[in-house]
Amino acid sequence: MKRTSPETPVLFTVFNRPACTRRVFEAIRRAAPRRLFIACDGPRPERPEEAPLVSQVRGIVAEVDWECEVATLFREENLGCRNAMSSAISWFFSEVEEGIILEDDCLPDPTFFRYCRELLERYRDDERVMNISGVNSLLRGAELGDAASMTMAGYIHDNACGVERNRKLGFEWYSRGAEAGDSTAIFNLGIMYENGEYVEKNLAEALRRYRQSARKKNIHALCRLGQLYLNGSGVPADPRLALRCFSEAAALGSGEAAYELYRLCGEEGAFSAGPRLARRWLVRAADAENPAAQLELGRLLKEEKSPEAESRFAAVWNHEGAAAPLLSAACLELAGGYLAAGDIEKAGRLIEEAAARVPPETLYELYRVFRRKYPETARPALEAAAARKHQPAVRELERLRKQ
Repeated sequence: MKRTSPETPVLFTVFNRPACTRRVFEAIRRAAPRRLFIACDGPRPERPEEAPLVSQVRGIVAEVDWECEVATLFREENLGCRNAMSSAISWFFSEVEEGIILEDDCLPDPTFFRYCRELLERYRDDERVMNISGVNSLLRGAELGDAASMTMAGYIHDNACGVERNRKLGFEWYSRGAEAGDSTAIFNLGIMYENGEYVEKNLAEALRRYRQSARKKNIHALCRLGQLYLNGSGVPADPRLALRCFSEAAALGSGEAAYELYRLCGEEGAFSAGPRLARRWLVRAADAENPAAQLELGRLLKEEKSPEAESRFAAVWNHEGAAAPLLSAACLELAGGYLAAGDIEKAGRLIEEAAARVPPETLYELYRVFRRKYPETARPALEAAAARKHQPAVRELERLRKQ
């Protein structure tokens, strides 16, 4: 069997599909990369049938029989698709400067590895190029009139995904996708009109696009309309219409909409419906991975002294898309729980992760949480805050050094 022995490291992400994993692994085996990184999420506890499949997949990727340095990131707990994938990529690029990423359902052509190697060499120092894709069907699909492909082509140009940002091309592809009936393209045109991106700001046109997209059951359009009606932005304030939009989006699975319904139905909301109904919406939003809802629910569970509170705070902390204030709040809530439980190991791990994820003010607060009981564990949080010129941390570190 001829092997190309590429120098470029490869990350292979897998989960619970042995057949797909086998096919892609055989393609990797034929290419014989000299460095192979393998990441696998943990099985979901509510699906007992999944554990044997995950175990089988991990057995397949252990069959490396060529000269190769192998590193693995096998999760015991399930992080979910988004968090598991993003954390695997972060892990990979903490070890290498560049590499090839393959998922278990992406079967590469034999020429793919050479193609990546040559183009990485060519564009390594070209700051206009963020990534190189092995899939060229998207643009062809767009040119052939596929609505979803046209919308994705618009998104790629609008958001500079591997290409230079080009709002004009983004708008043109969105327009073609919208003409073909794609609800996401219609919604994205609404965003461009609302914010005045490439086109002149036009809230009336934005509203027309949002309503058109919402009629096609687009969750993002329904939520945006709900916000506009709730706040009276460009339309007369109408809480009932907002309630209708959020209810429809929540029925389609939107965590954002469910959280807005919790707020509308709460004690201070426009439609106070009692704590029981409000709590139901909050749980629904949290279960849909809305980080604000997870934090709020965690705090309620903490007041009730429920052990589930920690898992809700941890869900916010592990949420890649959570806003910085939510991350900071979850970090401090977790810190308080670890302090109360005397869990020094989790406290140390939290501080290590927080150094790169929260602002220096939060790091200093983290230090203050642990400093009396666990001063040595707390010290790295103080040092990280001081290194980022947080003056209270700088003064505290100087004081400690003089002792």
